[in-house]
Amino acid sequence: MIVASGMFGVFGVVGIVAVGIGLSARLTPARSPHALSGAPHSASRHRRRRAPTAAALAAYLDDLAREVRAGHHLNAALAGVIAPVGLAAASALGHPDAAVVTHTLSASAEVGGAVAPALDAAASVLRERAALAADAAAHSAQARLSARVLTLVPIGFAAWGVAADPRTRDAYLHTPIGIGCIAVGLMLNLAGWSWMRQIVGGVA
Repeated sequence: MIVASGMFGVFGVVGIVAVGIGLSARLTPARSPHALSGAPHSASRHRRRRAPTAAALAAYLDDLAREVRAGHHLNAALAGVIAPVGLAAASALGHPDAAVVTHTLSASAEVGGAVAPALDAAASVLRERAALAADAAAHSAQARLSARVLTLVPIGFAAWGVAADPRTRDAYLHTPIGIGCIAVGLMLNLAGWSWMRQIVGGVA
């Protein structure tokens, strides 16, 4: 019983440290890189965050296709339809969704022919990308939630073990073996936490 409670205590301590590291990882990138880096790098990051969504770009192509079907030339349609905010900057940065729009428009302007179907096809591609991205985000959100649960649940067991059995607390906090177990458990849990972040990040 002492060993089991002690193990819960170890995993609880490890879980608390892992949660702290996860929170710090979320908070620090918002300050230090942008505060220390130059203005162009900061502006580049800002433009990436402001890139128009695939749904907004698809709606833009739909509006252009509607104007073309109404009898307007592509140049007139481009002049009459307001482009999404950040489209030019996203195109310059090589944003994949913006690249679909710019490539479609440039090809339609150079080749000519049936422009509206090309715009419709590009809009369909963007909507499919948006659906896939939403599906990946949903699955990664479930994985992140599971990782948080696996990290937070041991904290409750640790609190119960420490509060219920003083011998467990003394064994793991006042003996070399107990401190060694905490250190080993900490390293293993941090390795698992880093692994889960890489897996979820790759899916997302």
